[in-house]
Amino acid sequence: MTLPKQLETIQRIYTLGPPGTFSEYAASQIKKNEKQEICYAVSLVDVLEKTKQDKHAIGIVPVENSTAGSVLIVWKHLVKLGLAIEQELILPIQFTILAETALADVKNLYCHNMAYEQVREFLTKYMPSVEPKFCKSNVSAAKHFMGNQKEQAALIPRHLSRQNRIYQQYIKAEDVQDSKHNKTRFFVVMKKDEAYQFDFTRNKTSLFVRFEEDHPSLLFSLLEIFHIYDINLSYLHSVASAVKLWKYNFFIDFYNNQYTQECLTMLQKKNINFTILGCYDFDK
Repeated sequence: MTLPKQLETIQRIYTLGPPGTFSEYAASQIKKNEKQEICYAVSLVDVLEKTKQDKHAIGIVPVENSTAGSVLIVWKHLVKLGLAIEQELILPIQFTILAETALADVKNLYCHNMAYEQVREFLTKYMPSVEPKFCKSNVSAAKHFMGNQKEQAALIPRHLSRQNRIYQQYIKAEDVQDSKHNKTRFFVVMKKDEAYQFDFTRNKTSLFVRFEEDHPSLLFSLLEIFHIYDINLSYLHSVASAVKLWKYNFFIDFYNNQYTQECLTMLQKKNINFTILGCYDFDK
C-alpha cells in the first residue's frame, strides 16, 4: 500500500502485542524498511499513549470489525489524546480453533472478546456449552491453551496457527468466523506537531461531534448539512457522553469532496461542535 511521505520516514511502529496478533500483521503491511522497528504495547490504549509520546513513531490500531462492530475504546482515546488519523487499512480476518479434544467436549475457550463476537454462530452450532475465557489478545489465548490443553480450546488467527508447528497439531477447525467477508479496518495514527494541517483533498475525514443541548431533530440538523453539500457518510456511531447523563455524541466518517471545507464551516455556523480526527486515504 502507498503511505503518505511523512510516514515513510518514521522510526517506530507501535501495535498491540505480542507478535502474531492481527495488529502486528497490519503493522507489517505498512513497514517500509528494516530500519523501522515494530514495538509491542500491552493494550490498544497503550499503543495510542506510546504514539502520543513519540514524535518519530506511528501507531496502528483496529477501529471497526465488519461483524463485531466498533472498538470504542480506540475512538474515545483518539479524541482524548489528540492524535491524527493518517491512513486506513482494511484486512481480512480469519480464525482457527485449537483443541486437544473434540469440539463438543471442550469446556472453556480462550479468546479475545472482539474475536469471540465474530464466531458466535460457529460456537452455537458446534460448541454450544463452551464458556469463553477472555484474554488480552488472540496470541495470549494460544499461550493460555498451551499451558492447559485438557478440555480447553483457543481461538487464534489463522495465519498464526499455520506459522507455528506446535499449534498445527492442535488445529480442529479453520475459517470459523461467521462471515466469509469478515474484515477489520485499522487506523494508522501519529502525533500532531504545531504546523500540522488537515488535507481535505485526501479520500476521507473523521469527526467527533458534540452537542451541548438536546433538542428535537438534533440528528437531522446534523445530517441535513452533509446532504446539502452532497457529502456521503461512511460511518456514524453514537456514544454516550461522559459529562451529561443520557446525552450522546457522534463519531462520523465521510468521503471528502470539493465542498468539504464549506460543509465544516456551515457546521460551525450552526453551533455544532466538532473535532477533526484526521484526513486520510484508505486501502482500496
